[in-house]
Amino acid sequence: LQKAMGYRFVVTQAQFTAAMATGGSIDLSLSVANVGSAPFYYRWPVAVSLLDDARKVVWRSTFGNVDITSWAPGSAASTVRGSFSPTVPPGTYTLAVAVLDPAGSGPSLRFANTNYYRGGWTPVGRVAVGGAAQPPTQDLGAFDGLKADDTLAY
Repeated sequence: LQKAMGYRFVVTQAQFTAAMATGGSIDLSLSVANVGSAPFYYRWPVAVSLLDDARKVVWRSTFGNVDITSWAPGSAASTVRGSFSPTVPPGTYTLAVAVLDPAGSGPSLRFANTNYYRGGWTPVGRVAVGGAAQPPTQDLGAFDGLKADDTLAY
């Protein structure tokens, strides 16, 4: 019933900087489609994060000026772009996105993608920070189930 009556945001494409120098920046572009039948009525922020190998958030920021209420059902995918300068030690991280509930600043609106990590994060790729001359493999490992995740606040 929720699929038929509500919003349903899907990340259809992601482009990002896969290798950056320490102190550098990551450019991220997402295409998001609302394949549901209703809009989302509140302007909640869209977050981007770097997760370590244990899937713990080691850095987080938000896209500026993204209005998810404009992601209308039945329209073309919306493009979200941002440039971020994470301050993390050299290493390889998973780049992930989420929509945050402003009441608690935690992920609360899940994208309807099979790429999903427990806690509300949608992984989009792997990023090497410092040291690595080549981008890392884009293997995101096993995904978690959306239905079984009871960690979100709603």
